[in-house]
Amino acid sequence: WAKPVPFNPYNFNRNVNVRNGIMWVALAGPASNFILAFISSFILVAVHKFFVGLSPVTYVSIINLFQALVFINLLLASFNLIPIPPLDGSKILMRFLPQEYQSFFIMLERYGFIILMILLATGVFSKFIWVPVKFLYGLFLIIPKILFSLL
Repeated sequence: WAKPVPFNPYNFNRNVNVRNGIMWVALAGPASNFILAFISSFILVAVHKFFVGLSPVTYVSIINLFQALVFINLLLASFNLIPIPPLDGSKILMRFLPQEYQSFFIMLERYGFIILMILLATGVFSKFIWVPVKFLYGLFLIIPKILFSLL
């Protein structure tokens, strides 16, 4: 079970607004997932293009590994960007909402896990998650293909 990483907002640079700092901390997790997915997609396309001469078992194993890495990281990033507390998407959204909604999100955070479980059990998440994941998966594989075709 993933737990939120604790951080002290008083350790932010004095020039950074606390709301901005919380947003940047919340963006770090999904951004790292996107970066890992992007790197994995480059390796996947490179293996697919340049290492065709490997033994079939090794080739398929490497391809499956990097396909899974791209997919899992895109899935984690997309899931984490959903604006339901305690996910990072809620902290990013709070940065752009007026101050009076902050107390609503703090109250909603107590029930966030229950809301997430209900949405997972009813299948509502599949509508929010699969469409962006499929789109990003295709996009993340097209970019390295275009760049490697220039070589």
